[in-house]
Amino acid sequence: MDSIPFLTQCKSLFLAITGDTEGARQTQENFFNKAPIVSQFKSAVQANRGDNEGALETQKQFLNGMDELADGIPVVGHAKGAIDLIAGDEEKGFQAVKAASRPVGVIDGAIVGGPAGAIAGGVAMDALITGADSLVNNKYKPNGIIQFGTKIVNNDTNAGEIFDNVAGVIFQGVGGKGMRKTVRKANEKHIYRVTNSVDVKKAVQEQRIPKSHPLNKYKGEVWFSESARHSQQF
Repeated sequence: MDSIPFLTQCKSLFLAITGDTEGARQTQENFFNKAPIVSQFKSAVQANRGDNEGALETQKQFLNGMDELADGIPVVGHAKGAIDLIAGDEEKGFQAVKAASRPVGVIDGAIVGGPAGAIAGGVAMDALITGADSLVNNKYKPNGIIQFGTKIVNNDTNAGEIFDNVAGVIFQGVGGKGMRKTVRKANEKHIYRVTNSVDVKKAVQEQRIPKSHPLNKYKGEVWFSESARHSQQF
């Protein structure tokens, strides 16, 4: 999350206000090292000044950030995890698989229940991963929002974790709303009508059909499509 413009600055400000000035400074440093365009500009400046070691370190941190980002993409993260497991890096492999699995719950939840479904789907996947991880390791190993809740109960959280988790839930809700709307629109039945231009013009003026309807005119006639759910006579 520290590589997202504006959000990173909001987080840094939040940390500074809550008294964590070191965390605020580190958040900004993470941004300059991991944000795609910003990090490359920083690395180029470092190299131009002769600081090749610093430029290389910036590139390493940027690549680590991209690696973490890839882990959170379904299918891509699963493939990365499988490769890591085959290569013998179990810790990194399982981490990638877990990171890639969570968005699946969020997406499925969003399709079914919009914002609330997206948030619930994320929590459900965190609970499933926590259960599986704890069972395999024979000890409690919380993940995601479950881990955050555990830290709150144990009074072991900090301002940065609070910001990241709250922002994450908000993003899930917003994304869930957009996905639900997209799915509903894709599945929506449309009707097609043909009438004369005069009637359509009058209907638009009286706001019985919106101007945004795709209208196609031909020799005084108009044909257009509209949602069957919102269709009305004119």
